[in-house]
Amino acid sequence: MVDLVVPADRVTRGRRADLIALLLVGAGFSGFWGWAVMPDPSPGDNIQYAAHEYFPLMVEGWLQGRLDLPLPVPEGLLVLPDPYDPTANKPFRYAGEAGIHDLSLYGGRLYMYWGPTPALVAFLPWRLLTGHGLDTAWAAWALTLAGWLFASMLLLLVVRRFYPRTGPTVRISALLVVGVANFATVVLHRPSVYEVSIAAAYTFSSLAWWQLAVALWRPPALRAVPLAIASLAVGLAVAARPIWIVVSPVLLVALWDIRSTWRRPLFRLLAGCAVIPAMACVLLLLLLNDLRFDSPFEFGTRYQLGGQPPLSELFSLRHLPSSVAMYLLAPPATTDYFPFLFPSAWTNSLSGRGSENVFGLFPLLPILCVVALSPLALRVCGLRKLVVVLATGFFSVLTTLSMFLFGVVLRYAWDLAPTLALLAVIGLLLGEDRWRRATVYRRAFRGVWIGLLVLSFVSTFLATCAMSPRRSAPLLSRITLLANTLALHVGWSPASFIERLELELMLPADIPPEREEVLISTGRAPFTNVVYLRRSSPTHVVVGYHRGDALRAESVPMTVDAAVPHTLLVEFGSLYPPVEHPYWSSFNASEAEKMRTRVRVQLDDKVLLDGHAGQWRSLSAKPVFGDLPGGSGGAHRFTGAFLGGVRHDLPLSHVDAGLPVDGPVSRRLGADAFR
Repeated sequence: MVDLVVPADRVTRGRRADLIALLLVGAGFSGFWGWAVMPDPSPGDNIQYAAHEYFPLMVEGWLQGRLDLPLPVPEGLLVLPDPYDPTANKPFRYAGEAGIHDLSLYGGRLYMYWGPTPALVAFLPWRLLTGHGLDTAWAAWALTLAGWLFASMLLLLVVRRFYPRTGPTVRISALLVVGVANFATVVLHRPSVYEVSIAAAYTFSSLAWWQLAVALWRPPALRAVPLAIASLAVGLAVAARPIWIVVSPVLLVALWDIRSTWRRPLFRLLAGCAVIPAMACVLLLLLLNDLRFDSPFEFGTRYQLGGQPPLSELFSLRHLPSSVAMYLLAPPATTDYFPFLFPSAWTNSLSGRGSENVFGLFPLLPILCVVALSPLALRVCGLRKLVVVLATGFFSVLTTLSMFLFGVVLRYAWDLAPTLALLAVIGLLLGEDRWRRATVYRRAFRGVWIGLLVLSFVSTFLATCAMSPRRSAPLLSRITLLANTLALHVGWSPASFIERLELELMLPADIPPEREEVLISTGRAPFTNVVYLRRSSPTHVVVGYHRGDALRAESVPMTVDAAVPHTLLVEFGSLYPPVEHPYWSSFNASEAEKMRTRVRVQLDDKVLLDGHAGQWRSLSAKPVFGDLPGGSGGAHRFTGAFLGGVRHDLPLSHVDAGLPVDGPVSRRLGADAFR
């Protein structure tokens, strides 16, 4: 570690420079996250349920003197034999702006199972100050920025205390690491009620780490205030995300070096500061549970309309290894078109029905690999405590999330990445200090971590674009067109596109009632376009199309002979490249739009569907036959048989680049296409 004796004037200049860096980098991230965040839906938008209204409704209930939401319970829901049956209550959960998905029904009233912290610190103050409800999207943005600010204050505290001679380049880069590697940008594509709760936990966990570090590095007589703030922050994090209760024991680290004075008043004072604020928050949360659900340990999950199992059944150790691997190591899947990345194709066979494809943190954010140097802090007096605290908090949350029975969830990585980013920054500072006098090694190390940081930013930007297919802006459209043109030239993207598919197949003889079996699908969950087969009655089936959301169209019921082969002709707009692709340069806008929204399905000589419908943008030039992209675990797998097929491609003479046609205009599909 470097010499800590630094002239006073240099300290003053350093703090002024830190403030300027904090303001500049903070302004950059506020703009970047402002671009990443998707605004709340507007009235009339096609939504499945109005989760963005839940926290504002919680506040309105408080102002009316009630703990439930001021929402009427749908009459049809209460007359169901079992209103908690997720199949029976689905029409009420996914009812557009009147949808009540994932709310808790108890005593004829609707409640939120999410913790009250976001409502308490963001939505209620805004409502009292302005008289209007706060948009959930901008609440998530503000909480994210506050979380980054608190984490950055911890970083600058570490720099000033242990590495005061660190140059401005490294300091600014470290601030960038804290923001780029916290995973917030990827999650802000859909800042709903779930994400704003995680954002609040991020804010207060960052505040807790910062103030706990302040307490650790002060004399015992001066620890009371920062320790109390850290304890309160942990309590508010728990009230936002109850899983953060597992990190609360780390508050006692501030008492470790004075444990021999446990009988003295100062020790009792500090113990009270460490325990009482957090305990008060937890007790108030338990009281809120008791007032709403007549049990202090019932958060509402037992009565959740989404079909959640009881809290006692939510966790299992057998999920731990595979879930940890997915959260940390799952590589992103690649796509043919910009943004070229998508959540990993890895699946967890043990995960429940809520499991999602995720981005593994280390493959997506390679700058986190610098965390491997953080154990060097064990040799630095004072810094080792902070590293142990952060590592303990990270592994506690990781273990809890990985045992979650409901599944591996993309947004939950936001609970993990910020703490890992702080450890990575400490590793970066340790590496810079270790090779400070070895010029060659220092330059090599700096070149590596700068490259990893740039790669992390690029992959974060691409992942954010992948999770926000509705996002459009002139600059982004130009970037997308340029990237797709380059991908076409270098051979990353295919040089042929399907106009029409002609498939020979045997239809299944017996489909379970209401089961949808996929014929053709494109995209990636949740942004999928699907042509499917469904039995509508014991003697009739329908062919339909749906997008990953509520958009759906079906043919009239018909009878089919499962004993003879059939020919299925499909024209599917999502088989074409996305709108920002050089393929469309020779088409006028209206003609291109008709082609991209085309849905035409013909079985033998009968046209079943013929029209235009919105479709998610193309990710791959290759469709998936007989299942959803990435697989459905058998739930939607086609149980008939594909006998063969022909793809009919449009010539690429339209492409200004003059690329040749890749193969014949019509060609048979190989057997591997149907695997």
